[in-house]
Amino acid sequence: MAWQRMPMETWQNKIAVLVEALPDAALADLLSQIELVSPVLEPDDVSAGRHRGDVVIAGDYTPLTLLTLIEGDLSVAGQVSTQEVDGNDGHAALVVFGSLRCGSLLNDWGSRVVVTGDLIVGDWIYTAREESVLVVGGDLRAPVLVSGESAVEVGGSVDLEQGLGVIRRLGAPGGATVTPRYGWHALAALLALDPARATEEEEIVPLLEDRLYRTGSILP
Repeated sequence: MAWQRMPMETWQNKIAVLVEALPDAALADLLSQIELVSPVLEPDDVSAGRHRGDVVIAGDYTPLTLLTLIEGDLSVAGQVSTQEVDGNDGHAALVVFGSLRCGSLLNDWGSRVVVTGDLIVGDWIYTAREESVLVVGGDLRAPVLVSGESAVEVGGSVDLEQGLGVIRRLGAPGGATVTPRYGWHALAALLALDPARATEEEEIVPLLEDRLYRTGSILP
C-alpha cells in the first residue's frame, strides 16, 4: 500500500482505534495518555501520513510528514531521525505498530517515537532532548542509549551495554527501572569525549549535542 496523507484529526482517530485493539493493557493505557500531537501545533499546518504494511529503507529515514503512522514493521539500514521533519523544528511523531530495526535513532526535542513491537538498534539511540518521548512495547536492544532526563518506557526485555538515563518497565509494580550495564564514565570513554570536559554526568549531553550538530552522530 502506498503512503496516504490525511488530516490531523483523521490520523489521531486511526491511532485511537489501533491503541484500543492492543492486547497489552499497560501499553494501551500509556499510549492513551500520551499527547502524540504537540499542543503548540496548529491543525491546518500539520502534515499527517499513514502506511499499511512493512516499510524497508535502504539508507537513512526522516519521515515526510510531521505525524507518521506505520502499520507494520519498519526496517532502516541507516539512521531514523525525527529532526527537521517537513521543515519543522521538533514536535514530530513516528508511531510504528510493529517492530523497528535501524542503524541509529535520533529523536528530536518535543518529538515522540512509539514502537509497539521490538526496537532493535545497531549503533545508538539518542533521545535526550527536552520533552522527547520514546516508548517500546516489546524488547529494546541497543549498544548505546542516551536519554538524559527523558525516561524511556519499555514493555519487554532490555539488552543495553552503555547508557545515560532511566528505563521504566511498563506495568511493573512500583515503577521499576532498568539501568545500563555500565555507567556514564564508561559511556564517556566509549564515545571518546574529552576527559577534561566530561568530568560530571551532567556534562555528557551538552558534549554529545555539540558532536551531533557537527557530525550528525554521537560516535567519535
